[in-house]
Amino acid sequence: MSTIFPLEISLNIQIVRASGTIYIRSDGSVDPPSAPIQRAGNIYTFSGNINESIVVERSDIIIDGAGYILEGEEEIEGHPTYGIDASNTKKVTIRNVQIRGFGYGVYLFEVTNLTVSENDIKNCADFGVWVQYSLNSTISKNNIENCRIGILLNAWGNNTVRGNNIVANQDCGIWIVSDSYTSILRNNISHSQIGISWWSTDHAFAIENNIKNNGHGIKLEGSDNNYFAGNIISDNDQGISLDDSKNNTFCANNITTNIRGISLFSANNRFYHNYIVNNTNQVDVEAGNINIWDDGYPSGGNYWSDYNGTDSNGDGIGDTPYIIDTNNKDNYPRRRMTPYVPSDGMHVPVWSQWWLWAIIALVGIAVFSFPLGIKYYRNLKEHRGIVQVYGREMRARARAHFVKDVIERRERIEKFEKKYGVKIRPTDNFEEIIGKFGIQRDNVRAH
Repeated sequence: MSTIFPLEISLNIQIVRASGTIYIRSDGSVDPPSAPIQRAGNIYTFSGNINESIVVERSDIIIDGAGYILEGEEEIEGHPTYGIDASNTKKVTIRNVQIRGFGYGVYLFEVTNLTVSENDIKNCADFGVWVQYSLNSTISKNNIENCRIGILLNAWGNNTVRGNNIVANQDCGIWIVSDSYTSILRNNISHSQIGISWWSTDHAFAIENNIKNNGHGIKLEGSDNNYFAGNIISDNDQGISLDDSKNNTFCANNITTNIRGISLFSANNRFYHNYIVNNTNQVDVEAGNINIWDDGYPSGGNYWSDYNGTDSNGDGIGDTPYIIDTNNKDNYPRRRMTPYVPSDGMHVPVWSQWWLWAIIALVGIAVFSFPLGIKYYRNLKEHRGIVQVYGREMRARARAHFVKDVIERRERIEKFEKKYGVKIRPTDNFEEIIGKFGIQRDNVRAH
């Protein structure tokens, strides 16, 4: 099978629209009106097979294929075609369409809250579903077969791929590129060069997927802080392989009957409570890379089918470590452990939910701000107290100064009255006072 080159596909791709393209216009109309699509409110339902591409320009609609076939050519003039292009829309649902023979089955660029569900997508030359620069989209319960890549998620994140049957896609079943907080849940992925490929992706998780008969079951390249739990990874050439990836957690996975169970060209990843059984090579670790292989005591590490140690106290933990190499060992290998069985309900780690991070952010702001608020309140209270004390002191000084001034003025008036033998009434103004001495205002000014 051919090798995937992520950087090639992340470049601009020219998509060709055939002359007979059908449009669902932004005003809700179908163009041309003769196209076999019936509109009822916001629901657009196929009334027959279609041999053209469909471009969706309207948001908040449902496209229901009603089981009819949408079929087209793989390329025109050397450029790939698409089955349905719903780029730059919001809240669009594409369901129950049989898509055949295009370059891209469903093409989604810069979309939000879009759903691709219960479609049968086969024989597309490049991608069954392409999702790029998109948020909060869901791809669920589709059958995607015999494409080059089943599903591509490229950039942004918080998308969900759930309950799909992704089989016999040449290069990759699900390919996640530069994405974050994406969920890969309960998919059946088989017979591809790579089952799930994570490339430069963080804080995403894969839970309860059935990944069998691939070249690589799960492959990580340059991807950190991802979480894998409850996956069945069996009968692959390599079950799990990590290259230049760190702080990833693998817990409660069944890693069985692969040629190589786990292959690591990375350090600082955690593996515990996994059922690692009957792989030709259980683990290969590049020299010098140290990873963590247990969850401490009494939680324990992994179950290894080739562990020969004893359990003298019957606590279910081996008395001696399982040695992988000089730098890697499971200190607490499990002696009794049954394979993980997927549950009826999906147990998604709470830390992956956007609302949790929003709460954490708000709590962080509150925690950071609270001491500042207390300090501000205390400073304000202290300053207010200082102002009050200072105000009282100033008022006391003003009263004392006023009383002193009044007394001094009274004493000067009494001296004046005694010296000149006059009596100054409280209502006497300046002219009345100088008039008692027979002095004119002009003479006073002259002095």
